[in-house]
Amino acid sequence: MRFFTPQEQATATALCDQLLDQHDEPKVTVVSLIDARLAEQQTDGWRYQDMPEDGQAWRVSLAALDTDAVARFGGTFATCSPEHQAR
Repeated sequence: MRFFTPQEQATATALCDQLLDQHDEPKVTVVSLIDARLAEQQTDGWRYQDMPEDGQAWRVSLAALDTDAVARFGGTFATCSPEHQAR
């Protein structure tokens, strides 16, 4: 990982596993692909003017998931059960 911190990596991995319905091995390592793209500042070439850059949007979104998970379930998003993550 070159872009995500260890905590962000854990949260992003849990999020991607939920979104892709990956609960068993083998899993697609999509977070490493996202991390590489963000580390290299590779974008789609456009973004909405009122939206932050991709990297900042990821950081804000992952932090919000953790904040919400702590408030609702007492642990970070990555440490919550898959059922709690889905909620």
